Amino acid sequence: MLLVPTAGELDSLAYLVNQRAPEDLILRLFVTNITPAETDEAGDYVEASWVGYSAVALNAQDWTLVAGTPSTASYPKQTFTSNEAEQQAVNYGYFLTRATSGRIAWAERFSAPAPVVNLGDFISVIARISQGTRTARINARGVWVLNKQEDQIGVLADHKDGKAEFHRVGAEGLTETISMVDPAALELARWRDIPETRRPARDVAAKYGYQ
Repeated sequence: MLLVPTAGELDSLAYLVNQRAPEDLILRLFVTNITPAETDEAGDYVEASWVGYSAVALNAQDWTLVAGTPSTASYPKQTFTSNEAEQQAVNYGYFLTRATSGRIAWAERFSAPAPVVNLGDFISVIARISQGTRTARINARGVWVLNKQEDQIGVLADHKDGKAEFHRVGAEGLTETISMVDPAALELARWRDIPETRRPARDVAAKYGYQ
């Protein structure tokens, strides 16, 4: 469940048009029981502090870029290991911040909480992101999605316990059923498939990536 908050999107656009110098990234674990959201800032996440944990500075030259549909950037696996027994720390995901400004780049909640209790317990993270609005937005609550398993159009309402809360919406624009589905079964809906009574204006649709 990866999401690029608005702050991260604006930074990326600024780098693309050469308005701001890029920064290296720092990988951090968070112990806040939250689901990443569009309006998030770095301060919304409580960073892990258990014994043995420390944030990891990611070197720009170690990222691997792969062209494709979509293209991806990935970083070698990083492992955080407990150096003490009888700890009681629950980690909910990771987030990346800019090395100089401290602004958030993106965050990803784990599919299940990752506790650290015993000496030698560890958490491994591979930071990976795909280019394209469809990848980033699909985890944002309130977006229109296609449930590929059932060929149904609806709204992604929330994430709970590794599942997506899917609200099927009928042609009249009303919610007909609510179900918990595998997030992998969802993709961003096409603009023309959104019920006409609920269809956003073209400028709004472009903002959210509806094609």
